[in-house]
Amino acid sequence: MLPYSFDTNDMHYHQGFHRFVTARDFADYTTDAFDTLWAEGERTPKMMSIGLHLRMIGRPGRIAALDRIVSHMKSKGGAWFATRRQIAEHWLARFPSVSSLYER
Repeated sequence: MLPYSFDTNDMHYHQGFHRFVTARDFADYTTDAFDTLWAEGERTPKMMSIGLHLRMIGRPGRIAALDRIVSHMKSKGGAWFATRRQIAEHWLARFPSVSSLYER
């Protein structure tokens, strides 16, 4: 199981949460979180997951947020955009003693 972040998650657009109202709200919050982790990553690597749901981010007024977020991350450099599978394979290749626990 990989970490699933509710903090940087588009579910905050959902009725009842309303933490993010506009695309800019979500983009600003998420890029601020990324910038903090990116700076901390100079000393030790960090991972940031962003929860995305088609019914939330896939709306015409919200998809611009994802474009802003990805563009920002690419402009900073050094970010690895990985699938869940790639992250799991990366972890298992680097920690084989832990990996053997899951082969049972």
